[in-house]
Amino acid sequence: MEITVHGRRVEVTDELREAAKRKVTHLGKYLSGMDRAEVLFSDGNGPGAPITCVVTIEGHGQVVRASAASKEAAAALEEAVDNASLRLVRLKKKLVDRSRPRHANVSGRAAAAAPTEPQGDGEP
Repeated sequence: MEITVHGRRVEVTDELREAAKRKVTHLGKYLSGMDRAEVLFSDGNGPGAPITCVVTIEGHGQVVRASAASKEAAAALEEAVDNASLRLVRLKKKLVDRSRPRHANVSGRAAAAAPTEPQGDGEP
C-alpha cells in the first residue's frame, strides 16, 4: 500500500510520520486490496484550534475517509485510524453481503409449503 503523510500549516515530525504509516498499514487487515492511503494533518484557524487528521484510503473503486480533531496530532491520528477501521469493517460487510445471495428462512418456507392433512370425518 502506498502511504503519503503530509501537513497543512502543521509540521509533521519523523516520529509522527512513522506512527501514521505503521497505523495505516495495519488497516490493511480489515479489507485487502486497498491501493493507496493519504494522511493529512491540518491546523485550524487561530491559536488553540485543534489539529485535524484526515485518513483517506482508496482501492477497488472504493474510497474510505475518516477524520478526527484533537489538541495533539498523535491523538487525532489515533482517533482517525479508529474511525477508518470501523468504516472499513462496514464496507467489507456491505461488499460480502452483496456478493452472497440472500437466503430466506428455509425452515419457515418448508413449514408454510407443507401440505396439511384434510380435516375430514375422522375416518381412517
